[in-house]
Amino acid sequence: MPVAERPEGARCLLPSDQRERDACIRVAHRSTRCKRGRGRLSLCWMRQHPTLGLLLLTLTACSANVSSPGESDADANTQTTAVVTFERVVSSTAGADQVRGTATARFVQARTGSRDPGQVDDRSLKFVGAAFESPPSFGCVSLDRNDADSAGQALELADVGTLSVASAPAGQSAQHVQHAFPLVPRQVPDPVGLVGGVLYYGNNPELSQVVPGTRYSVRGSGSQGVAAFELAGTSPFEVADLSFGGIRVAGQRAPIQLASSQPAVEIAWSTADAARESGDIFFVDVARVGASSVRCAADASGATIPSSVFAGVSPSDDVAGTISVHRVHRERARSTGTGVSRSAFESSEVRFDFSRVISFTRH
Repeated sequence: MPVAERPEGARCLLPSDQRERDACIRVAHRSTRCKRGRGRLSLCWMRQHPTLGLLLLTLTACSANVSSPGESDADANTQTTAVVTFERVVSSTAGADQVRGTATARFVQARTGSRDPGQVDDRSLKFVGAAFESPPSFGCVSLDRNDADSAGQALELADVGTLSVASAPAGQSAQHVQHAFPLVPRQVPDPVGLVGGVLYYGNNPELSQVVPGTRYSVRGSGSQGVAAFELAGTSPFEVADLSFGGIRVAGQRAPIQLASSQPAVEIAWSTADAARESGDIFFVDVARVGASSVRCAADASGATIPSSVFAGVSPSDDVAGTISVHRVHRERARSTGTGVSRSAFESSEVRFDFSRVISFTRH
């Protein structure tokens, strides 16, 4: 096709139809009056080059959606719930006392595609193993419940950078740190899109030698969407002088014997502090071989467990299992940011779960 005579920069391939040819020439001449805007796309230029204009708009939109850590509104509004658990278990089920200490940290977020952050509720925490199963006010309840089969939303275990634990006597400053060790990040696979991310875990030998009244600080370097932080809690005293039916089981090497004729099992213990005023939670878990576990109410000095909790399918069945006496201390403290003015988390908890485990048989 011929090219019409027109100013430079206004090329137009002319169709054979006269009316379309005239319209094309008018558009070409109007394009010469377009001002070339600096730093923006000219609407006139886009009329002349529609394909290139659309491509540049797409690239510009993609660039605008990429932001540096902490800049996007969605990241700034994401709510994170932090749960750090220290567990110390003294077990006499293998012929001698064995002590095992672990620390686990979860930083739970609700995945959301909107600007409004999702809420991390108790159901969500239970689904990721971070919830505390409160004992009943009295009696016993089964722990084999299915109310956490789903969190009701997709969850993320947030990566908060490097994580370390430091311990010091209560009331002492960070300069008096006695021990420090890292918590190792473990990737949690998410094959079905329900929960994934990073779980922090540690089984350092220092955790097996927890001294009551020790202040433990959990420090995170921070990452995208989570500021650097420090969480702290003080370890409680553990239960001691454990007895069943008035018989002390200190240094117990063999399972305690329970008679099926007993209407109830009386369990007693003591603590080295004013446990009743501490606000700590005491309870007893009974785990039977081949059956669901049961959690029973207790106070700061003991518990009465119905005989039916230890029974098998038939009253005459022999039953074996374990009895775990727990003391749980919980601190809901506001996280302190390192070099930032805002809290790193919407809510946070440092939890200590100290327990003593004894094996039993029932005939």
